[in-house]
Amino acid sequence: MGTATVKWIAGAQQDQEPPGTFRKAHLHLRVGGKGLTRQSVAQAIQLTEAKYCSVAATIRATAHITTEFELIEEATVAAPSLNHDMDPR
Repeated sequence: MGTATVKWIAGAQQDQEPPGTFRKAHLHLRVGGKGLTRQSVAQAIQLTEAKYCSVAATIRATAHITTEFELIEEATVAAPSLNHDMDPR
């Protein structure tokens, strides 16, 4: 099994009143690596969301969580970033 490089961009919508409950969250992942297939990446994301991600487990009760990904050439994957203003879908 090879190593993948992932850049993620996250967007969210929260209530304005404290405690700022999350209502929507969207993750866009750019994944690069040798030998990756769309199916293997989709399966890894699904398993992570359903079983291993403590953040998703915490906000799932109040927020609609969506994800999308793209496979790219590994050389074009940049460092991770966070964008709170992205329009979640």
